[in-house]
Amino acid sequence: MVSRWFFLVSILCLTGCGTLSFTQDLPDNYYVGSYGSEQWHDTTLDGMVEISEPVNLYLECQGKPWASIKTEYTFSNGLVAFVGETALSYAVPALAFVSPYTPWAYRIRCGQPMN
Repeated sequence: MVSRWFFLVSILCLTGCGTLSFTQDLPDNYYVGSYGSEQWHDTTLDGMVEISEPVNLYLECQGKPWASIKTEYTFSNGLVAFVGETALSYAVPALAFVSPYTPWAYRIRCGQPMN
């Protein structure tokens, strides 16, 4: 029982989360708006193959310029990937080191025109 708890705690401690931020200078007549809601971008094969379409920043910002994009691999993303990888390793042991589903969270900040 102790080894099972040790295993779970070590998995939680070794979970690697990461953040990538992209910024763009806005024209003088725009200011940086607030972040939109968090959305997930779906990938497979350990993030090497995209499942979902690339994000269309023109549509997301409704024709306004984008100010920044924050892409994160959060704890909830890692938990979902871990569950998927565990299920796959039980079904097909030869694929134990491949994650069938690896989501990333992203948030976009759009430029807002000054009045």
